[in-house]
Amino acid sequence: MPYKRIIAAVLSLFVAGCTFGPPPPDTLEVYEGAKRPPSQVARIANSEAAVLILVDQRPIRGISWKPGTLRSQITYELLPGTHRLRIARAIGEGSSARRGQVCDILVDLVPGRDYRFVTQTRTIDGKIEWECRVADSLTGSTVGKIVDLDPPLPKLDPTLPTSE
Repeated sequence: MPYKRIIAAVLSLFVAGCTFGPPPPDTLEVYEGAKRPPSQVARIANSEAAVLILVDQRPIRGISWKPGTLRSQITYELLPGTHRLRIARAIGEGSSARRGQVCDILVDLVPGRDYRFVTQTRTIDGKIEWECRVADSLTGSTVGKIVDLDPPLPKLDPTLPTSE
């Protein structure tokens, strides 16, 4: 009886969906108040190699690290202006995902513009060095500048394990 197979397949998909939970939102609004139109916000596309963890020293919430989550599909919306971004190197996937090195970048974001993280990892004398920058998606030019980590790293977010 084919309908029993269909029911079993639907139930197994439902159970899998409950196990992993809902997918993360494609867009995270990193500002207070009502959602604004695209012309009034700046958008930063996430990447598989980097993840935004702080904006102006406030933690980012709503990023899922469960199996099947693609960090590169997350876009952050910020109000235009100058912001201090703390970006972490993202290592691994799913339950083995962890946070690596971090950098702070001071950026001046323009409304209606799209930006992205550009990263480079290299090994020098056996030590992994990671660099990150924010680039304008249209021109590819670097925006902002790397600044010292100030204040020092906050207590770690339990939803994002570290590489230590």
